Amino acid sequence: MSQNKPLLFTVLVQVKPESVKEFNQWYNEHVIEVVDCPGFLDGYRYEATSLEGAHYLAIYHIESAKALDTPEFGKARGWKEFQPAVIQASNAIYQHIYSSPTPYRVSQGLKPDLFRFNRSEPIPEKEAEYNHWWNNIHLPETLECPGYISAERYVALKGAPKYMVMYYMKDYTFSTPEFHRVAGSWRPLEPYVKNRINITYKPIYEYIKK
Repeated sequence: MSQNKPLLFTVLVQVKPESVKEFNQWYNEHVIEVVDCPGFLDGYRYEATSLEGAHYLAIYHIESAKALDTPEFGKARGWKEFQPAVIQASNAIYQHIYSSPTPYRVSQGLKPDLFRFNRSEPIPEKEAEYNHWWNNIHLPETLECPGYISAERYVALKGAPKYMVMYYMKDYTFSTPEFHRVAGSWRPLEPYVKNRINITYKPIYEYIKK
């Protein structure tokens, strides 16, 4: 596992459509309040592009899990005034375990416009095969598809599903012939994987601690 990379603290939230504008205004200010707590480095917000309703993801880079135990974060984390607007919410802490080899698109200076998060969990008997497939087969072949820039893998220290892949993308890629060719390699493992969630997001806000 990568010890030199910050942890990710992820927060998934779905809110009622009629509350979106007010919620987003509040959440952007909330990100600043959270990032200014000890142990937090930055915060990013994303909006789902492929789901009905208002689905949001916030990602914070943190120095360690202790950042979530400080009095400052305890004071900042509440959102009681918006609780009636929240349909569901969950959070997790992820640690980096793998970065894809840098494709040529990174050297071209391409910046991602979309982010795709793949979360899933294999049964224990298939975990080694699952990790081998991701690192050595699926990520290399997927990053050869048009639109993909790079990818990173994470394992949950708290929360679920156990594994997460974060794809950096330039545009939608799911209709290309190249993508359809690699998508089928998943099928032999599919019966042994649970809690599979794939969501594509667009970035909507960021705050980096000065």
